[in-house]
Amino acid sequence: MRASRLRGFTLIELLVVIAIIAILIALLLPAVQQAREAARRTQCKNNLKQLGIALHNYHDVFGSFMPGIVSRVDQNGASGAPCPDLTSSEAGCFAWGTFLLPYIEQANLYNVLDPGNNFLETVAATPEGLTALKTPLPSFRCPSDPGPPTNTYDNNTPGTPLTAIPPAPSLYSRFITDGTNKIDIATSNYVVVANAGDSTTPGICPTQYGPPLGLASQNSRVKIRDITDGTSNTFAIGERAWKFNDLLAGAGVIYGVSADPLTNIDPGSSWNIKSAFTNVAGITYDGLNWSQNNRQHAARAFSSTHEGGGHFLFCDGSVHFISENISARKGTVSAAGYPADIVTNTYGRLAVRSDGLVTGEF
Repeated sequence: MRASRLRGFTLIELLVVIAIIAILIALLLPAVQQAREAARRTQCKNNLKQLGIALHNYHDVFGSFMPGIVSRVDQNGASGAPCPDLTSSEAGCFAWGTFLLPYIEQANLYNVLDPGNNFLETVAATPEGLTALKTPLPSFRCPSDPGPPTNTYDNNTPGTPLTAIPPAPSLYSRFITDGTNKIDIATSNYVVVANAGDSTTPGICPTQYGPPLGLASQNSRVKIRDITDGTSNTFAIGERAWKFNDLLAGAGVIYGVSADPLTNIDPGSSWNIKSAFTNVAGITYDGLNWSQNNRQHAARAFSSTHEGGGHFLFCDGSVHFISENISARKGTVSAAGYPADIVTNTYGRLAVRSDGLVTGEF
């Protein structure tokens, strides 16, 4: 009988098989990454839908939407000063995210903060309160965003200011204070829409730039009947990324803001409460995901890590993905100021609730 010979794979055959497997993996990995990003994008959209249900439940209970922040300062200049709010050095103001907590199944957290009977800084000074303020909530985070669970952003944070205007140190700090220490609190990728234009001043002091026309501002009580442009044509909440297009925007925070010399630039300037408000509110300013200015601008605007645009919750509770190519101002400051910024672009019109102008397709 002839002896049988065992035949194995040659080295060349093994190398060919390994190369084919490597090529298949290389082809599959992008598809896997795209599937994961699609899932994260869907979760981000669902987060905003849940916040939409929460803000409408709040409206059902209180007869108006939640305020952007609750301040103890004379808002309308009744004291005789032209804008007393802008130089406010309040140690703490609870923000809209705190007031929605009972409507996103976070009643226990709301009870710890107890904003109806506490000041933010006194809560931050207690161990239990400090733990609550540092508690991240998935409902306020875009799963695609790489930002930290508690927000340590200020304009000294390493990043890429892309153009000429240098950001001032701590101009847009996200910290709060307990009266003695700077405290980083839970990060949010969702900020309420305060206005169009290039300034947060209307949301804090209407006597300078006219009344705020977004959903929420300082001590606001906007009702559905006040949204005369239609709830389906008006932004309520939008995304802000920690970082996009290599530009550090700093996201936002959930529970409140501090307008205090410890956390802001200058107790004698207009940057205190005005800049602190940007921690929880945004304006359309330049375009969505606009990165041709600097961190000072991006820190008060809307942005997203999603390719091609970002999600916005509308006042009717619907969520839409808005293209970054939407008609927007994109760096051109109108000589006419705030009103002209609204009427000249679709992005700005969607940010205001009662400009009386028809919004086309977006």
